Amino acid sequence: MKNFPVSLIVFVALITSCGGKTGGATNSQSPAPASVSGPAQTLYCWVDDANLRDAPDLNSKVLGKLKTGDSVTYSGEVSPNTTKLELRGIQFDAPWYKVTLKDNSQAWVYSAVLMDKTPQVEKYKGLVFIYTPEGEEENTSEDWGWFTAEVQDAALQAGLYVAWGNFNDMKSVRIGNDPDHPVDSVSLLKMVDKDEISQCGYVFYQNGKKPVFKTHDMTDNVLSAASEYFGFPVETIIGD
Repeated sequence: MKNFPVSLIVFVALITSCGGKTGGATNSQSPAPASVSGPAQTLYCWVDDANLRDAPDLNSKVLGKLKTGDSVTYSGEVSPNTTKLELRGIQFDAPWYKVTLKDNSQAWVYSAVLMDKTPQVEKYKGLVFIYTPEGEEENTSEDWGWFTAEVQDAALQAGLYVAWGNFNDMKSVRIGNDPDHPVDSVSLLKMVDKDEISQCGYVFYQNGKKPVFKTHDMTDNVLSAASEYFGFPVETIIGD
């Protein structure tokens, strides 16, 4: 029996989990908003177009916007109320923080858009979703495990994100190295036909393009199809 490449272990760190199993679906529990230790703490926005408001609710006046990486200073005041809101496929129920901006003006901002460290800006080139029909996880062949390890290794080398799961896991795939602050979230469930993916294979997705499904095949054939879809080489890197 062949040993899987070390990169298969790395792959686990690049995908999110659903109900404790490896996959690309939204976690059933919402991550906590940015923790604050006291006034004057610097916090950073991890989404684009986050609204700055004059009161801690969604119906209040918008005073401005934050973009990814913008910093604010926590004033020490937190709203008594919480608001349910979805950010990049993640459901939050969080309070609002009153913050001070660089011009010394103040505003309220939804706490879940803030984090206590500078967000890593990641270039999002595309996604390879390794698909196994529900209930077939235990029935896959040895060559399926080996070939998927090779495909995910090549995808990561090409700068693509990799996720893994069944049809239901496609509902909300978080894309990025930090599952609590993803670069993007996509619902492949709305874009693929379940009847067309009745067997093991791969879903290729690039923002703005219709995803395509490639059935289980030899690694070179899968990577050739991926290269054609993404428009750049996705190939096995052979070490020295």
